[in-house]
Amino acid sequence: MNPTIFADLRNVFADLFPKEPSIRRIVDDAGLDGRKVDFGSSAINIWHSVLAEAEKVDQVEALFRAVEHEGYGNNRAFRDARQAYHHSQGKAVGVELDANPPNPQAHRALWQQRLPALLLGILLLGFAGCETYRAFNGFNAPSTPTSAISNAGSTEETSAKETSTPIDLPTATLPAALPPPTSTATASATATDAAPLTNTPQPAMPAPQPTATVPTPPLCDFAFLVLDDESEEPIRRATVAVFVGAKQETGPTDSTGYYLAHLPCTNERDVEARVRVSADGYQPYNRSVFLSNETTEILLEREATPTTTPTLTFTPIPTLQPRVTATPTPSPCTATVISTTGATQISLRESATGTATSRRIPVGATVVVISSYDNGSAYQIIYQEKNYRGWLPADNLELTPGCIY
Repeated sequence: MNPTIFADLRNVFADLFPKEPSIRRIVDDAGLDGRKVDFGSSAINIWHSVLAEAEKVDQVEALFRAVEHEGYGNNRAFRDARQAYHHSQGKAVGVELDANPPNPQAHRALWQQRLPALLLGILLLGFAGCETYRAFNGFNAPSTPTSAISNAGSTEETSAKETSTPIDLPTATLPAALPPPTSTATASATATDAAPLTNTPQPAMPAPQPTATVPTPPLCDFAFLVLDDESEEPIRRATVAVFVGAKQETGPTDSTGYYLAHLPCTNERDVEARVRVSADGYQPYNRSVFLSNETTEILLEREATPTTTPTLTFTPIPTLQPRVTATPTPSPCTATVISTTGATQISLRESATGTATSRRIPVGATVVVISSYDNGSAYQIIYQEKNYRGWLPADNLELTPGCIY
């Protein structure tokens, strides 16, 4: 497209539709992909992006039709810009005009040659029609009847024969069904009292009353953007219903989560409306909002996924009866805590080879030996006074006689 024509179209569109909701409506009506249009700038830049996309996908004519559908088909600036575009496109695709246009002088000379014959034909048709009319009404060779009417109103009829003078006229060919015309005719007239004609005035037709037109309130564009509450991703095919007074408009969102409603209003600011939005997998939205000329964002919350609580079943465990075997009760094996270094307390260990703990047993205390490790290198003991349980090396214990582990 010529850059000058492109700029003219862009400026005209920006003047006619300066607001983003109106531009989005035109883009949808023209069948353009709104995701490829940059709506985050001024009106002139948005229309630059729209026109470039329309030219790329060969939808400029669809854009023109969408603008005409909005009622701007007779706008002078729009018509001039579109005509300039069509003219440039006609030259670009190689439209050839007639190289030999008709010559007006040649036409004039041709008509001057044909005009006498045309006039003669019209004259002959007139004579033939006149003769036919006279034949039908018996006026081919009429005689002259005379009627004398006295001043008192009496009537005296006289007849006079008059020789008709033949007129040399062209004879019209009549159909066979018609009677042949007669050369003479006799007519008589009788004067009678005729009723006077009166002209009765007709009543005047009443003048048409002007029909009162109810003003139609203007339409306002209200834009909505439906998003996921958590991810803020657009929700497509969500059903949006907008109620303003007794008017309602319902429709789905597009692939970008966008929906544009056209509702009657007095202005585009602080219009109270009831908005209901529903989508699969989301909780319904039903609130009263105040609309303006800005896009209203609606965040939908996902429906909670029901969780199934497993039912606990208790299976009774059979009670096992222990078998009691008679075993002799061994006598406890005791030992005395000793020190090889002169310490007054010995630290217990968590295991036979583990590190010492903070629990200490005084030297000379008596402990109970319950097991041994590595052939008696360490013993597990219980210090009953403190209820300690742990391990001590064999060097710190002096086992009582008869205590063998």
